[in-house]
Amino acid sequence: MVRTFFIAAALLLGMQARANLSSAQAVSQTEVVMVGQALAQAMTPQMMAGIFHVGDSADYNMNMSFITGKVHMFVRNQVAQGYWVETDVDAGMMGKQKVEVLYGNNGQVLQMIVNGQQQTPPSPSDEKIVAMHPATITVPKGTFQCEYIKIHDNSQNTDEEVWVSRSVPVEGMVKTVSQSQIGPVTLELTNFTKGN
Repeated sequence: MVRTFFIAAALLLGMQARANLSSAQAVSQTEVVMVGQALAQAMTPQMMAGIFHVGDSADYNMNMSFITGKVHMFVRNQVAQGYWVETDVDAGMMGKQKVEVLYGNNGQVLQMIVNGQQQTPPSPSDEKIVAMHPATITVPKGTFQCEYIKIHDNSQNTDEEVWVSRSVPVEGMVKTVSQSQIGPVTLELTNFTKGN
């Protein structure tokens, strides 16, 4: 059960991390939701309630080759269908972006809005977990006992590395490393706040 929770959290955070990168034009918008969608069949409403709490927030440093920026994620509100999670990205010279995702009570991505434009969530069939094991990682916020997960995207033939901890709010993300057209993109946790 704990392992299933970490898989679910990692898939959610992978989707959101990809949304961050996509909004900064580092990866395609088609990639954005694939990981999160892969999780939909495995999630239960109880698991969703355990992941999202209104007011939870997490902040990250973003490093994309020569571009640095900041990412702020937060659970904006709960609605009848599920939870709205918003991500604000300040990508320096690439500008500011906003990604809004409505996760259904079953974990499925119901809506995704990037910079005010509605997006169609893609199919998760190209995503596959290729490695997973416990790990310890140090980021600006501190040292965390995590679950390391490596996800392969067949459509792009790229891998994403994700470190998640149940102690981190919003989606559990401590660190993620993805490939983009301009090289590796890294997000590292700098701060978080737990809401209701």
